[in-house]
Amino acid sequence: MEMTGLNVDKNRLAEKYWQLNHSFDQKLIFHLGAEAGFFSEYNNMILAMLYCLKHEIRFTLFSADANFKYEKGWADFFLPFCEEELNHYHALYHRRRPLQLPKSSGNGLIRFVYNQIINPARLQKNKLRDRLTRLRYFPETRSSYFTYELWDQFHSGYMQDTDFNIPELGISGDVRDGSRVLIELTWRYQPEVEKEIEKNINTIELPAAYIGLHIRGGDKIIERELEEIETYIVKAESLSSCRTAFVLTDDYRVIIELQKNYSQWTFFTLCEKTSLGYYHNAFNKEDNAFKRDQHIKLFASLDLLTKAALFIGTYSSNIAVFLGMRMDRTKCFGVDFDDWRIS
Repeated sequence: MEMTGLNVDKNRLAEKYWQLNHSFDQKLIFHLGAEAGFFSEYNNMILAMLYCLKHEIRFTLFSADANFKYEKGWADFFLPFCEEELNHYHALYHRRRPLQLPKSSGNGLIRFVYNQIINPARLQKNKLRDRLTRLRYFPETRSSYFTYELWDQFHSGYMQDTDFNIPELGISGDVRDGSRVLIELTWRYQPEVEKEIEKNINTIELPAAYIGLHIRGGDKIIERELEEIETYIVKAESLSSCRTAFVLTDDYRVIIELQKNYSQWTFFTLCEKTSLGYYHNAFNKEDNAFKRDQHIKLFASLDLLTKAALFIGTYSSNIAVFLGMRMDRTKCFGVDFDDWRIS
């Protein structure tokens, strides 16, 4: 297969990243697919990579137990871009986030004793347990960070307020500018996956100009009250005269409502008519073949949204966080917040 100019550029970028990344002595082992949905995991991976570049920390992955895996983990869908760790104990003892100790309720004296005495003691006990676990199961990682040890640094306002200058990779700007480059070098499909994604995209005939919408249902209501569907259309009509949209949703009832109430619009989607919302815990119980098929459809939808003239979604969703990093910022809009943010 003849390689396009874009693929050549991405390969060169990946080679430059590999060389620069391997020049650092300290190391982060990033546990990918540990607990959350794909784009929550992926977005934080990108932020961690950017943080590591700035602080000269070598970035490596552990994804052998990823909740999105089919057989291997990251390499099931994407080409490798860094070292993959093989120690299977990461699946048991390597957390994604720091431990969150509960706060006490009750009267003032109980709260004081619990928060000032018991909580610090438990925290020190957990830190000691972490050190003993590291010595027993990860003797080779003395100069390495685990994900939870840097989580509060890369998943923070610090990243949003910091400029990044990595001339070797052409990075110069804020977190969105830097993340866009890192998405370009990591978002490279395995050849067979690319063919399946193209097959999904070819099932619909989108015109050259269209608006992208992400309207989420399912378990997102647990995190934040869902926006009314009308809100997306009002926003779209205030920004463009285009009345064609590709809609990413996990609930086909959204498509039915759009078609019913906005007859002047034409809507396209890859959402199946049987889909009634995404629920992460239920999804994780599905077999690997089903999850792989759903991720292929999801990636196809994201590629279509990326090519839209405008994207409208909710910045409280990791899909919009991802597109806010991947796309030109002048083309991305939120209906919940005016400005993009690290969710």
